[in-house]
Amino acid sequence: VLVIRNPGALQPLTERRELGPIIAKAREAFTEVAGNRQEWTFVHAVTGYFEALLPAELPTFWSEEISTLFSDMAMVAPNAHPKLPTLEEKIQSAVDLRQEGISYREIARRFNVSVGTSYNWVNDFPYEVD
Repeated sequence: VLVIRNPGALQPLTERRELGPIIAKAREAFTEVAGNRQEWTFVHAVTGYFEALLPAELPTFWSEEISTLFSDMAMVAPNAHPKLPTLEEKIQSAVDLRQEGISYREIARRFNVSVGTSYNWVNDFPYEVD
């Protein structure tokens, strides 16, 4: 059984391929709701071949303040998308790992680069950009 609250516009595109059509049906069903869509839930049961938009109360712990927080993810998790390390930071990390005795092969594996690249990083070989 899938219980789906009001899905966002991009949700059918970001779900697993198998769920995309179900999410799209839920989204279409929610367009017919007049009033507060939070009071409804789309239910899809594979075994009983049941699909319907049903009235549903919010959990007792839920509040408008929580809804507002979740609508602004920056407030909930300001570091949800951590900054990716720069090339310079990766190189410095590779140098530090090599000084700890880590092999070039292991450094390459950790950074998903070739062994040659890890060697170049550690030995400060310059890069030429074509």
